[in-house]
Amino acid sequence: SKISSNFKIPPSTVYNTINCYKKTGSSHPNKHSERPNVLSNRGKRSLQRIVYKDRFSSLGEITNKLNNDFSTNYHSNTIRKYLYKMKLINCISRKKPLLTKKHRID
Repeated sequence: SKISSNFKIPPSTVYNTINCYKKTGSSHPNKHSERPNVLSNRGKRSLQRIVYKDRFSSLGEITNKLNNDFSTNYHSNTIRKYLYKMKLINCISRKKPLLTKKHRID
């Protein structure tokens, strides 16, 4: 109670911190494990290889190719997320107006 009044924190926080220190030897709680990645490092490299082979393929084509290679059933949103993480973002080029032969010469 002296500690909680000195630091102006609830007594339950002090109690929990002391118990955590007694159990683990550290006052900080253990890190929780994160959700595991759907794609392994090998899968990520394969995805990158598929994209670099045909840069103009659609997301559906990329997903189908990866699913066929690994015999899996990844959703296209999952593949989109990994492409974004690898900074392989799709950009659509601007439509150009019709150019005549005269324009091309100039």
